[in-house]
Amino acid sequence: MQYAILIVPPKEVTVVTPRDGERFRLEELQELVGGYVEHVRLPGPEQPATSSWRTSPWPSYTDLLVHEEAKIKQEPINHLATMLWGDAVAGTALLMRQGDLQ
Repeated sequence: MQYAILIVPPKEVTVVTPRDGERFRLEELQELVGGYVEHVRLPGPEQPATSSWRTSPWPSYTDLLVHEEAKIKQEPINHLATMLWGDAVAGTALLMRQGDLQ
């Protein structure tokens, strides 16, 4: 079963599961982040770090989904997601396990 970590600024972190109990669908991911989804790959053991983290603090969680227009819409900065990625992230973010996105 899939699950993900929903990170909502300023400090809300929640575990979410797919509606159908099996897999997240694109429409569901878009609803969770509040718009069109942009995929960001976090540094992992096999990738060089580009952020303040040497590797993801949760090694199996390497996929970050964000709302691609959140900065343009001037949504609040998501400090936890920004810390994970190393570049400014605005709005809600969804942290997923490697391999759960297909």
